[in-house]
Amino acid sequence: MFVRSKKNLSGAISVQVIDKSRGKFKLAKTIGSSSIPAVIEKLVIEGHQWIKDYTGALELDFTDKLKTTNQILDGIDKTTIQGKTKSNTNIDT
Repeated sequence: MFVRSKKNLSGAISVQVIDKSRGKFKLAKTIGSSSIPAVIEKLVIEGHQWIKDYTGALELDFTDKLKTTNQILDGIDKTTIQGKTKSNTNIDT
């Protein structure tokens, strides 16, 4: 999904959320339209927020890198590495 700003015949700009599935574009939601640039910017932000709410996407806050890293590492209980290792490897040259 993405937010598209498209100019109408009237000169106003419509802000729409578009879903591209199976190679086809489908209008998911029209957020609104305006000819005022400040209002259009707000509509675009609202469109991005609608996508996040609709898809249930979560965001990671990277403003505090150490805190975020610790939160991610705290969520990892145990990591196992599977495979065979050889202690003596003979390489003939």
